[in-house]
Amino acid sequence: MPFLRELTNADGTSIYVWEVTESVDDLLGLCARRGIDVSHLPATRAITRRTEQLVELLLLHIIMGRPAVLQHTLQGKPYVDESRLHWSVSHTFGIVCIATNARHAIGVDVERRGSRVLRVRDKFLNEREKLFIAPDDAEAHLIAWTAKEALYKMTTAEHASLTADLCLNPFKASAAGAIQITATACGRPCRVVTRLWYEHVLTLAYEDHSINDKTTKH
Repeated sequence: MPFLRELTNADGTSIYVWEVTESVDDLLGLCARRGIDVSHLPATRAITRRTEQLVELLLLHIIMGRPAVLQHTLQGKPYVDESRLHWSVSHTFGIVCIATNARHAIGVDVERRGSRVLRVRDKFLNEREKLFIAPDDAEAHLIAWTAKEALYKMTTAEHASLTADLCLNPFKASAAGAIQITATACGRPCRVVTRLWYEHVLTLAYEDHSINDKTTKH
């Protein structure tokens, strides 16, 4: 089973990462052997979406120690019945991640490395952020994009703007270790932790009450 690893963060978040290499039939077999009911899954002809659904169920079994179903609030926030954990989910091109935290809301995002993000720079960077993110730096753009996506998933504010409400402080991309970024989400101080992980960028966001009022201005 290609459940790769459980990553932990200083705030108590656990991120469970699965690299999807199996076929749908393989995943159905894994679910059957663990007593995981798949009959409730919405119908889809998309193989990629079906594999993501099945891997989510298998990861939930690893996390909860029993079959469980990921549901969503009216605002789109994931949750599991009879669990007090905070949840966040992300998937892209063969990777599925589920993050949990027992104390506070979190957001996780994973994206495959590439330069396509440069074409949508104006949609998620505000003018202040453009001053420290060079227009041709694909890695920095991808870090910023996953940070904004993770912050958006974390925040409870409806219709938060990627440029006006979710703001990053300057950071430097580094090939080694985790990249720590301070940020704000709708004026509230947050921390963002990014890992450049093989062919992917994996980012966690959470509200940080230890940060004082040195908030992002733009």
